[in-house]
Amino acid sequence: MHPHRGVSAKVACGLGVLAIAAAGTVARAAVLNPQAIFIEGVNGVTGLAGVRQVVVSPDGHNVYTASEGDSAITVWSRAHDGSIKEIQVLADKQDGITDLTFVDNLSVSPDGKNVYASGILSQSFVTFARNTTTGELTEVQVLHDGVDVVSGLNGVVFNVSSADGRSVYSVATLDGAIVAFARNRSNGHLTPIQIIQQGVAGVTGLTGAFPAAVTTDGKNVYVGARLDHTVQVYSRNTHSGRLTLIQTITEGADGVIGVDGARYITESFDGKKVYVAADVHDDIAVFDRDPATGELTESGFIIWHVAGVLGLATPTFVLESNDHQHLITNGFDTNSLDSFHLDRRTGEPGAQEQLSFDPGDASVNPGLIQIISGAMSPGGQNLYTVGYFGGILNVWRINEVSHEPAHEPAGEGNPGE
Repeated sequence: MHPHRGVSAKVACGLGVLAIAAAGTVARAAVLNPQAIFIEGVNGVTGLAGVRQVVVSPDGHNVYTASEGDSAITVWSRAHDGSIKEIQVLADKQDGITDLTFVDNLSVSPDGKNVYASGILSQSFVTFARNTTTGELTEVQVLHDGVDVVSGLNGVVFNVSSADGRSVYSVATLDGAIVAFARNRSNGHLTPIQIIQQGVAGVTGLTGAFPAAVTTDGKNVYVGARLDHTVQVYSRNTHSGRLTLIQTITEGADGVIGVDGARYITESFDGKKVYVAADVHDDIAVFDRDPATGELTESGFIIWHVAGVLGLATPTFVLESNDHQHLITNGFDTNSLDSFHLDRRTGEPGAQEQLSFDPGDASVNPGLIQIISGAMSPGGQNLYTVGYFGGILNVWRINEVSHEPAHEPAGEGNPGE
């Protein structure tokens, strides 16, 4: 666990802290309930060493994981009840698979026909055709940095597809770059159409580029840059997919708090809010989104150790539940999985209603150890999380019932106390 790096109470109160109370280790009626766990090397499970990301296919039939340690993608079949089974492992330099060195990011096209992947050291971008019946993958295209793409594929750590299926965007932290690809919706092949790179043609604010999100309406792309302490807002041409920078949000400028060290960005179901998980202040920053332009205005934040919030050291993902009443996140350094009550009318988070954490004595689910990514099933029935150092994939059942915040004090020994 790292030492506390949060802002002072005085600074926090300047904007308005949204979380007002902490729950115990688990609230009376848990939002998230463990269902199953898969561990690298146990019961024949492979392809989870150094697992970095988990995604769920839009049809809900498959779960996919990316393993840095194995340089592999694992395909899991998913049943109606949310249970999963390993059915395919695609490892770099085996069975014709190439360019998956330290693979750490995945996305599935909205039509379910393709999976896109890259690795931080691969300097490439890979397209897979997806069997829409089984979910199994076949490598069909590889684009190389400096060959097929002029630049911008060195250190890709994130990629995301647009909801219309026309575009795919990769984000490279080492190049400080965004590459926009036009997608052939028949075969899934990609053509690079735009490179936005730190230090090229006057581009600034992208050093250490990391997370990205495309809005559901297709109008905007949001990209965080860890080393420049920014979140950039781009307008998106919904026909070509090209991007135009319209706003840069910088930590400390105009009173902004909580975007420093951005790790994940997500949009609310109604498109009116954007949530940013960031690790410098160990927080979730909350923004109002202008539906016309996509520009953002900060409305508040949730910060570890402020207003009683526990277990939020180094959040690496943030998701809204399907019933729009819970904001689910984690603490990588506190081995925790958290849920905050969400006002479905305003999109504002409130009390911390659940904090599940591993105290390190093997008394609870090891699936809580160093969670680095989370993904929700399309119907909101399940959450899937992966633990990086343990090579762990955990299946959670989501209880979609509105929960009142617990009033008992936080349990003894909670992280951060």
